[in-house]
Amino acid sequence: MNKPFSQLDKTELIVFHVISSLVVLTFLMTSGLTVRGVEGYSMDPTATHNDAIVCFSHYDELEEGDFIVYDRPDEDTMVGHRIIDITEEEIQTQGDNNDNPDPYTITPSHVDCRVETVIPSSELMEAAGELL
Repeated sequence: MNKPFSQLDKTELIVFHVISSLVVLTFLMTSGLTVRGVEGYSMDPTATHNDAIVCFSHYDELEEGDFIVYDRPDEDTMVGHRIIDITEEEIQTQGDNNDNPDPYTITPSHVDCRVETVIPSSELMEAAGELL
């Protein structure tokens, strides 16, 4: 028997949300899309602390102006900055809120993903409030 969504009981709703979440996670894992949290303010106003970024790890090419996430070569950490200069061998990056380019260059192999969209933390909080 089919019930309208609004008439599902609590257990049915929980099962629906779990299955939906698994479907979305499976899609994200196989498509190369990832969602990450932002820490810090170096990309203000594009992305700021506690925002979420949606990244795509399958991209054809990178170009100047792309917002990327990469392994920082001199530390064991991931960084999200904008490409300000690029050649086949190296990439120079800089945070939108930083006065100077990063004090290092990276290679294309350091790049983890290209940022496709930013979800502001205010929207995340609003969505969470609606779920509660």
